[in-house]
Amino acid sequence: KDTKLHKFEVSRFKYKLNKKTFHYIMWYNCNKENLTDKEIDQDIRRGIYNLLKTDEYEYVWYENPKMTISDVYHLQVFFIKK
Repeated sequence: KDTKLHKFEVSRFKYKLNKKTFHYIMWYNCNKENLTDKEIDQDIRRGIYNLLKTDEYEYVWYENPKMTISDVYHLQVFFIKK
């Protein structure tokens, strides 16, 4: 079984967002077909917790239908600290 790796990093392409909103990208070394929404949620929650050191946040994620980098599966993640 191949290991699923991921990397959670700040987006280099800035959207016009509220200053309190964080914009990160969750990158994966596997295809979308090899991931469940539950796995993605767990990875994202762990990534946010490691940054904020608290569970007091709200987040959303989505797959951009027009990915700039389409050969590496990734998701847009937006979150705010409560």
